[in-house]
Amino acid sequence: MKHKKASLIILIAVCAGCLLFVYGRFAPGSGFPFPRCIFFQLTGYRCPGCGLQRALHSMLNLDFVSAFKYNAFLIAVLPVFALLLFSHFAKGRFPALDKALCSRWFIWTAGILTFLWCVFRNIYGW
Repeated sequence: MKHKKASLIILIAVCAGCLLFVYGRFAPGSGFPFPRCIFFQLTGYRCPGCGLQRALHSMLNLDFVSAFKYNAFLIAVLPVFALLLFSHFAKGRFPALDKALCSRWFIWTAGILTFLWCVFRNIYGW
């Protein structure tokens, strides 16, 4: 069982590395292999993730100002993503942190903030 888990972790790491290479090397918006936002195409409104691919490309090329312009919410929540990842792998050592990040309050707050970001970015053109 440990062998399968280690193999899965290695596979995920290799896939993530390949994706990071592609996003760092090629500019999204140039077509294949970057998907377009279906929500934007259908409605004309930006979803909370619109600009995420371009922001990731900019961050991988150390252009954080452009990344912030493409999707400021992504830049703001990166520390939260890092904390969630840390919490997942260290839940045995820090159960209180894992419990707090899986709490109803945290999940509702994250959902409401994401919704507000979606609304305000469409009203103010962010």
